Amino acid sequence: VTPATGTPYSTPNIEEGLAPADGELRAESAERSPEAWGRIEPRRRLMEDELGAALKPEVLPFSNTPAYLPPYLLAPNRAMRMVEG
Repeated sequence: VTPATGTPYSTPNIEEGLAPADGELRAESAERSPEAWGRIEPRRRLMEDELGAALKPEVLPFSNTPAYLPPYLLAPNRAMRMVEG
């Protein structure tokens, strides 16, 4: 994934680690790498439930900062979501 910043200082960013995987590869990944799969699934839930991102099952987020694009660092109200609980 290479998002454009949309600013006069556009540069490519490859900060977000995503991988496409069909059902067979997802099943194999979960079986062969349960620790990694244990990180991928909570990231998907966070992206969908808290950030409102619509992810297809084939999208596997690898980044420890899911759906975070660094230019938003200058506008923290657009980069974070607080959940009370």
